[in-house]
Amino acid sequence: MISIVLKIHVQTDRVQITSQLSKGSCLLVATISLGVVTLFIIFFIFSSIVIVIVIGIIIIIIIIIKRLFFMKNAAFFGTLLVHKFIIHRSFFPRHRLLGAPQFQN
Repeated sequence: MISIVLKIHVQTDRVQITSQLSKGSCLLVATISLGVVTLFIIFFIFSSIVIVIVIGIIIIIIIIIKRLFFMKNAAFFGTLLVHKFIIHRSFFPRHRLLGAPQFQN
């Protein structure tokens, strides 16, 4: 009977540790997402004021979502926005992100 109780206790500790790691990783992803958006504000600040305003609105929306929902959901929405705007070119032009192509002779 004692061994069964110890196994349940160990499994409970593993679940708690896994839960703590997932919360920490979500916090890290949310922080990185907000950091990336902030870097794009600095990068595009001299190119277009409309881009800066839209990115500022996105940061405010991410902060509101972070306060309303769990940290996991905020991290998901933050990375989803960054993925949508950068990878799928719905907002940022790639020629400004990558620079001029360098051809080899």
